[in-house]
Amino acid sequence: SEVLPRLRKGDILTHCFRPFPNAPIFASGAVRPDMRLARERGVIFDIGHGMGSFDFEVAKAMLKEGLAPDVISSDVHLYCVDGPAFDILVCMSKLLALGMPLVEVLRAATQRPAEAIARPELGALAVGAVGDIAVLRLRPGSFTFVDAVGASLVAEQRLVSDGIVVGGTWWPNEAANDFGDTERFEANAHETHVDIVARHFGRGGSPPLRGRCRRRRQRGSVRPGSPSCNGWRLALDVRRPPLACRPSPPQGGRSQLHPGAP
Repeated sequence: SEVLPRLRKGDILTHCFRPFPNAPIFASGAVRPDMRLARERGVIFDIGHGMGSFDFEVAKAMLKEGLAPDVISSDVHLYCVDGPAFDILVCMSKLLALGMPLVEVLRAATQRPAEAIARPELGALAVGAVGDIAVLRLRPGSFTFVDAVGASLVAEQRLVSDGIVVGGTWWPNEAANDFGDTERFEANAHETHVDIVARHFGRGGSPPLRGRCRRRRQRGSVRPGSPSCNGWRLALDVRRPPLACRPSPPQGGRSQLHPGAP
């Protein structure tokens, strides 16, 4: 209610099908009036499906009222790449299973995002345009998808990629027929962030955990079992070289870490 009235034509509302709080519908299932007004003003509705930002029931209510997303996007990061978001094709397949027409699903993942960032040449195939192509097909079967709140949806088909063409080179997808990741996913699995990080990067092995310590007052913010050192919380950052978790004395109100420190 504070943000939507400020959005103008061309502004992007990401996580537009998110669950409570800040859902676009009321508990009754009715669409909020400010969402309708935002669509009428030309605000762009973007899915941004990550760990906690896509709800099947919200999507059904919005689609029923003709408020389909303008843009289908993934918000994939470490904590949702193994579910529930997985990748953009899973996100597209979920909207397809919810009743969004295939043509509109494809347009919302290609043409409309390109238009939203004022790069229309990226979202269509035409003479003189960028020739990067994803070759997709509809795979029939029985596929179970899960949303951010743990609800399941069984679909009779899903989009898969046979490969991509980039810069004139064909790159086949060797895992085009492997759907084990989505089928093995368990909603609300009791797995901490530390467990997820260790599964991806190892527990002090190779590749090493690369991190930096970020000062944070405790006040209960660091839960038992979370990585911390003397009141400092470890925040993973794979872009930086390994840093020690022991802070040096503050200088000028800021703390320093020295690479290679014991």
